[in-house]
Amino acid sequence: MIQAVTVGAFLIACVLSLVRPGWALALVLSMYTAEQALQASSGVFVRFTWLANLCIAVVAGLSALGCLQRQERPFLGYANRVWLVLMGLYVWSSVSLLWTPSFESALGFTTWGLPYLILFMLVSPLLIDGLDDLTSFLGAYVVWGTVLALVILANPAFEIRDGRLTISIAASLRSNPLATGEHGGLLMVICVLLRPESRPTLWTIVRVIGFLAGLVLVLRSGARGQLLFAGVASIVLLPFVQRSRNIFAYLGTVILISILLVGALLIAGQVLDFEGLKRWDASTLLTGSAVRSSNAMDILRAFARDPVAWLMGLGFNAFPFYSPAVTEGYSHTLFVDILTELGLPVFLVFLWGLWITYGSLRSVANAAPTESGRVSVLVLAALLLYEVLLVNKQGNLWLAFPFFLLAALAQRIADRERAFGGLVQDDFSDVGGEGDDAPSDELEGPRARLNG
Repeated sequence: MIQAVTVGAFLIACVLSLVRPGWALALVLSMYTAEQALQASSGVFVRFTWLANLCIAVVAGLSALGCLQRQERPFLGYANRVWLVLMGLYVWSSVSLLWTPSFESALGFTTWGLPYLILFMLVSPLLIDGLDDLTSFLGAYVVWGTVLALVILANPAFEIRDGRLTISIAASLRSNPLATGEHGGLLMVICVLLRPESRPTLWTIVRVIGFLAGLVLVLRSGARGQLLFAGVASIVLLPFVQRSRNIFAYLGTVILISILLVGALLIAGQVLDFEGLKRWDASTLLTGSAVRSSNAMDILRAFARDPVAWLMGLGFNAFPFYSPAVTEGYSHTLFVDILTELGLPVFLVFLWGLWITYGSLRSVANAAPTESGRVSVLVLAALLLYEVLLVNKQGNLWLAFPFFLLAALAQRIADRERAFGGLVQDDFSDVGGEGDDAPSDELEGPRARLNG
């Protein structure tokens, strides 16, 4: 029964994606989790492991074609500065294959990731036209993400092995629990921060269910970092969403979310087995942190000894060559990888791109013509913060597509809203400042063109 529900829900989401680009983007960002849910529900998706991702890619492509027809000047804000910086990382990493000491593994990552690069960085940015589409995407992710989490938790094919929720794909191959954990964390952040204006009571119920489903999914996936990072992102951005101007109100928010996190650990005792609970033991957490730190230090020492690498980098995926951690294919810390493997100049350009992203988010949050638009931008900022923390815990250049896509979308939204007059102001005044909750009459025309 649950298998049929899963496949049916996926088909409905695909149909909705053809007419609502926000749903298509929600499918793309949840693709790795949806793939596992479908593999647990139908042997077809196990036999053809690429089928689920192909379906999502085709649906996203068709939705993007529709956006090209509906949007005015659809490529305005497409190849923006942040997008160019991020695409430059992939170009330079490909060039660095000429001198990387780990050519075979680096080439494997590159060829494996090219289809995902096309989907996430070339196709998906077209799915968001402006603030209204961003709001639509966040609502779609809450609905679809909640359904996806619930069908995974209800599917008996998912089993906890070594403290992690996975399915068996082949005799020696199991699914990736980090993907389901990441999805649960994204769902938690959106459900905490999103404030839909229509049907607030219904949306509150959906958000509560979504938050709890995401929480249990993270816990059962054994994704410790995802739970902690979701809490951090929510704590940092919630005061801005609520326009908290009082330090005591902020502290109250922090205490409330901290209590929720403690409650999550209490819930863990009811939903996890011994191995799952052991992953939250202090010694286990410290061991995991020590491994990540050791990985980073291995590649940093090699980088420091080679002055030529300061300029050109050691070469993409050089980590396995310089580290004795033979079971680790990469350092799991994206920022360290970019610095050491691609070089200091590239790393500085990357930081500049992140600064631009921050400026775009702040500017649009201040100048959003509606309260829902302002909140949606702040939720996007929270998701980016969550992904920044995550890619420095388990990241790799060819595994950071959700992070890079969200950063490029932030700049695209800013560019298009400015170009079509969708912002009531455009400065760097304090986030959360007073402003009108509805667009002025003069802005109705431009915004109609932007989202038409």
